[in-house]
Amino acid sequence: MNASEALMQLVAAAKLDSATVFSEPWQARAFVIAVKLAETGVFKWPDFRERLIEEIACSDASQSADSVGTTEQYYDHFLRALERMIEEKGIAAKHRLI
Repeated sequence: MNASEALMQLVAAAKLDSATVFSEPWQARAFVIAVKLAETGVFKWPDFRERLIEEIACSDASQSADSVGTTEQYYDHFLRALERMIEEKGIAAKHRLI
């Protein structure tokens, strides 16, 4: 899966407006980091997607479902899922992520 396919898959799953997928530069950077780590085999995209689903489900349990679909909240979940993957896989200790 390339970055474009991954982006379209996430946009569709999160029901985001494809014209405004990233509302802040950090959101695009987090997305690129996740895709590149998956493309290089550091982790598998389905594993990351599962972490993202878990983050959203955890948030849904404590918030109303109405606000979960915003781009800002979606990428907060995305970033937490990415942080979990990096921590679980020990990526920060093995790779230079600057």
